[in-house]
Amino acid sequence: TTEGSALFERVSPSEAEKEAAVLEQNVYQQLLGKLAAADTIDQDLRQLASTQAIARNSYVAGLYTRWFDLQQRREEVLRNNRTPEHDDVIAVDNLITRTKLDLQEASRSYLKGIESRIQSLERAIASLRQEGERYPELQAEESRLAGAVGTAQATYDNLQRE
Repeated sequence: TTEGSALFERVSPSEAEKEAAVLEQNVYQQLLGKLAAADTIDQDLRQLASTQAIARNSYVAGLYTRWFDLQQRREEVLRNNRTPEHDDVIAVDNLITRTKLDLQEASRSYLKGIESRIQSLERAIASLRQEGERYPELQAEESRLAGAVGTAQATYDNLQRE
């Protein structure tokens, strides 16, 4: 019984870790969707980029910061009476495009790692549960043996009294 309980206590943290990884996976999938659809940075993308899932990955977080900074730089250049065809604006646009591509690639790579971690956790949870399935059989055997011991003890006590 104790071993069975200890086994099930090991399942719970693994399931919690899997749930956290699935949430992180969802954030990265949303980010990739936004990156594929947006040429500019919208508020939803800024909120997603500020989540813990991104903060834990310093490379991806750095790319987001760079992208945001480049967007601001582009706005500054345009405010200085430059047109979108001006060389300075084109140079910033090229950096933005390159950073966005790097960001997409880094996010895809990180997402693959998350997916691998989820699969590993699922296998570990399945293994622990499979191992736990044998404990009800052992508990039934323990109860049967305890009953046999009780019967033998009662028989012994009766024989002692006679």
